[in-house]
Amino acid sequence: VSQSRYSILRAKKQIVIARSLDDVKKYVEQLESAFKAGKVQSFDTETTGLDPWAIDAKVITMQFGYRDDSGEIKAIVFPMWHRANSFYNPDEAWLLIRPLLENPEYKKIGHNMKFDVLYVLATTGCRIKGILFDTMLLLHALDSGTQGNLGLKQAVWDYLPHMELGGYEDKLPKLTKTKDIEEDEGEGEENGD
Repeated sequence: VSQSRYSILRAKKQIVIARSLDDVKKYVEQLESAFKAGKVQSFDTETTGLDPWAIDAKVITMQFGYRDDSGEIKAIVFPMWHRANSFYNPDEAWLLIRPLLENPEYKKIGHNMKFDVLYVLATTGCRIKGILFDTMLLLHALDSGTQGNLGLKQAVWDYLPHMELGGYEDKLPKLTKTKDIEEDEGEGEENGD
């Protein structure tokens, strides 16, 4: 059974999940340092739905990614207003993360950024600044005239098959139960591929 690309990245500590307010502080400092060094970072959210004005609309997680000086990919996940986030108070974490989003000097890229920008604005009042590029707009240009092929998962399959990250959702740790997250951390990095 071969290890998945995701498992290898987790084993090398290239993908981390904040599990305490101290982790949030440490990872925010890491991200600020990367931004100040001129690193462009990817940004993404997971949300409770597609309607940012729904009564129960919340940002479930926020993710940032960048390449460090050695060329390694680093990814940081912040569980936020997820029902199973028992790690820390998301309102306290938000106060630490918000300046990363509002600083226009911190350059960000993402996939369908207009959604993330609108959702974060509607649910938190924070206006994300420093948006440099939206990969979904690139797909519109590359795949002009095709229907239904603008999702990030499809783009990964189409343009980066060697990364083995297409269909990645089954490789990500579940945030629905705290127990699942803890078990995922100690699983020995094989996922049955």
